Amino acid sequence: MRTLLVTNMYPSRQLPYSGVFVKAQYKLLTELAEPGEHFDIFFMRQVISSRVGSYFKYILAYLRFIPVLFRRYDVLHVHFYGILAPAAILYRFFHPRTKLLLTLHGGDVNDDLPEHGLKNRLYRKWIKKFDRILPVGHSLHEPLLRKLGARPDFTLCAGVDKRIFFTKNHPVKEIDFLVVGSFLPVKGLDVLIDAFPHLKNKQARFCFVGNGPLEKEVRQLQKNYNVELAGNKTQDELRELYWKSKFLLFPSRGDAFGLVVTEAIFCGTPAIVWAHGGAQYQIRNGHNGFIFEDHTPLGIAQQLNTCMDLTDEAYDEIASYTARTNAEFSLQNVCNTFLNMYRKLCSEELRGMEYTTNS
Repeated sequence: MRTLLVTNMYPSRQLPYSGVFVKAQYKLLTELAEPGEHFDIFFMRQVISSRVGSYFKYILAYLRFIPVLFRRYDVLHVHFYGILAPAAILYRFFHPRTKLLLTLHGGDVNDDLPEHGLKNRLYRKWIKKFDRILPVGHSLHEPLLRKLGARPDFTLCAGVDKRIFFTKNHPVKEIDFLVVGSFLPVKGLDVLIDAFPHLKNKQARFCFVGNGPLEKEVRQLQKNYNVELAGNKTQDELRELYWKSKFLLFPSRGDAFGLVVTEAIFCGTPAIVWAHGGAQYQIRNGHNGFIFEDHTPLGIAQQLNTCMDLTDEAYDEIASYTARTNAEFSLQNVCNTFLNMYRKLCSEELRGMEYTTNS
């Protein structure tokens, strides 16, 4: 069985964390492969460029894809429904027995895809060419049906490596609320910033990891509140911060799943998430975190105030429960599920070939 992963998001010097989970999947799949199973990856590195630069990048990617057309793969697994999806469909034109899988990661459906027009019509047509449609979160089911008229075959997140994110005995909590992600309105940072005046405890300890357009506004908070900006962090550095934090605060409006929530939970850190975001499906309210309904400055502040009022005993009980949850979202489980899916698709193809030969 030969499998090719295809992705238009992959780490680069400019964006070292872009598509890092696809890279992690590829690495683990190669480790888990049995004799006779082989994995390759075709990727576009994520770089910040102008519109003209982007077009040049796309043309170059398709030129690099031409040699792939002359190689034999049993499975092509496309991550992100974007510019490289037609390349996979083109491959199947020359190799009609190849199985095509498509993983949808959120922005490719929620942000990049209009509900009408030429692009929508093309994407509706192309998605029918895929044998399996795999959104990373349940929150994508509705826009997938509404925008593309398609239903998911299986819902499977990108996975978090439990060899990197794990619990620590008796960690010292130096941070009350950890915020991880790009400083963007879609991440809920605009509402969170406006929530600070409503906090009862003005000395609550916040740590922001990441950067982005709202960084200036986050820095302004340092004048009146206990706020640290930690910049970008490696996964090992993130693990240390999860251990030091009482809660991960994840007010995102747009994430289809929220891998950082899984990372925090694997480290034993409860998460606070919005009731209508993709991360809600990871949280058992009051057990491994909290789900807030009111996505307003006052609503977020009220939830944070409630968390700050928890007794040490109540918090310890929640943290202890947190460390025992969400094992199904591990990278190891996700890759094993993919492997079984690839094998099943290939065995179905072999049975079909045997039937054709014998009939």
